[in-house]
Amino acid sequence: GRAERVTIGSYPDIKLKTAREKVADIQQKVKLKGKQALRDMEAEKYEDSFDSLVKGWAVMKRGEGVRELDNYLRRYEVHIKDTFGSMRPSDITKTKVQTWYHGLVNKTDVRYKDQKDAPTIGHSSANRVLKLLGQVFRESDLPDPTHGIKRFVEQSREEYLNTAELERLMDVLNSGA
Repeated sequence: GRAERVTIGSYPDIKLKTAREKVADIQQKVKLKGKQALRDMEAEKYEDSFDSLVKGWAVMKRGEGVRELDNYLRRYEVHIKDTFGSMRPSDITKTKVQTWYHGLVNKTDVRYKDQKDAPTIGHSSANRVLKLLGQVFRESDLPDPTHGIKRFVEQSREEYLNTAELERLMDVLNSGA
């Protein structure tokens, strides 16, 4: 058959040592998967960024009438996009996600970065952001790199109604609605 060609880069953009490492990696993949490895590498060249995946997912969710979509997209913009937005989904690994996730907690919330004593991201918020990341992957039928990552333990808390909220609740209950 015809010899297959793979481009690894051009000199001087790629150094000899890096080129040799890439060739060794390609040879290992071909040894394990044969020509399928070459087809997979070709497909990866045209894979969209995670940001494109999220935009497509958002269009789908908007069509389904998801009420919380604006909150999801805000979480994506604030907490996920800078780290994973430009990456290809296939390059987002469990190890990368785990490192990022553990770095979220107690990190200054970027929305308030210019404020003195800015709030930090807590366990609950980090868990919601991780859940969103996994949801995008699962609902796009891609392997979920968040699967198996242990979530932070959240403190349960009680919520209380203020006087105005209590009065509205009583009005609704008394009206029979």
